Formats: sequence, structure tokens, C-alpha cells
Amino acid sequence: MKIYEKYPEILTFNAKIEDKRFKNNISQLIVDQTIFMPSNDFLLDDFLTAGGLEVIEVKENKGKELISVKGKYEKDIIELVLDKKLRYRNLYYNTAYILFQIFLEGFYGNIKTNLFLSEDKAYITLINFTSDIDIELFDEMINYAIDSNLPITTKAGITEVLGLGTVINSYINFDNTYKIRNFKVLDINRDGKNTIISFAAGR
Repeated sequence: MKIYEKYPEILTFNAKIEDKRFKNNISQLIVDQTIFMPSNDFLLDDFLTAGGLEVIEVKENKGKELISVKGKYEKDIIELVLDKKLRYRNLYYNTAYILFQIFLEGFYGNIKTNLFLSEDKAYITLINFTSDIDIELFDEMINYAIDSNLPITTKAGITEVLGLGTVINSYINFDNTYKIRNFKVLDINRDGKNTIISFAAGR
């Protein structure tokens, strides 16, 4: 069970190990439930430790949750621990990105976008979009949505912000807009046919 999808703010969890293998000083563990997201190109790897050991890889394989750790792990229960700072950075920025996508489509139509997130930078790329964009309007509307305390639900990769709209986004997000705290556009640049918007969200 992917607990991270429904309860992404849980930071520690004891999972049952259903199967394990050990090779080249790496333990590969299949767990029944997990708070770890599989590694992806979209959000930060926010796993910290599993059973006190360094996490090498997290992935989903044939519907099974597979965690690889450095060293030999022999117990039947394992404690999964997330990096709180990175998990909340993922939540703040992906949830803000969802709001941005909804307002972007509402004002400018269907525009392809990408989110880049690192530990110190975040920006949204608007692909093949070089028109002027009203950044102050985005700041105002997104912060209004945050203050409006709107529920957010995700089902089958479709995320809905109640009263605003839906967007395709299958990554972790908060269940309410107020949890984002705040949103601020920092800079806007052109890169060929693309527009790049740097922003800050969260605390």
C-alpha cells in the first residue's frame, strides 16, 4: 500500500517485510506498505533511512514496493524515516505547481509546463510560450486560493482543487490549499521559445 499517496505528511512508519534478498552488501526488501515515493525525475528523493541503514534505491516493481539499503537487514519489521525538510519541500512546491497549472490554463489556455525542483531552486518552464504573462495576477490568485482553504483530492493521477479545476498530476500534494502557506514569483526569463518562472512556496 502506498501510504505516501494518501498521507504524505507521515514521516516515520514501521513496515512489514514480505520478502528480502541480500547481495553485494545490498539488502533488497519488499515491504507491505510504504511512505517512500519511488525515485522520479520530478520531485526530490526525500527518503532518509530504512532500519537505520542508508537507502540506495526505492522503486515499484510489478506492483511491489522495493527498497534497497546498504548493509544486511534481517528483521521482519523495518522503520522507514523521511527527511522532513525535503518531504515538505516536495509538498509545498508540487501543490503550488498544481494551482499554477490550473490558473495558467484558465487565463492562457492549454500550455505544456514542467516543474524543476532542487534543494535550493524551483522553477516552472512554459514550453513554446513567449507571450507576456501577468505575474502579479498569478501571485494574487494563487495566494487567494491558499487563503480560501480549498480541499484538494487526487484520484488515478487527476488532482482536483475544489471550486477551481483539475490537472493531471500523480505526485504527492497537500490535501488543502492553506497548507502551502504562501506563493511568490521571484523572476521570469525567456529561453528561446520557452518562458521560465522562478518561484518560492511554503514557509
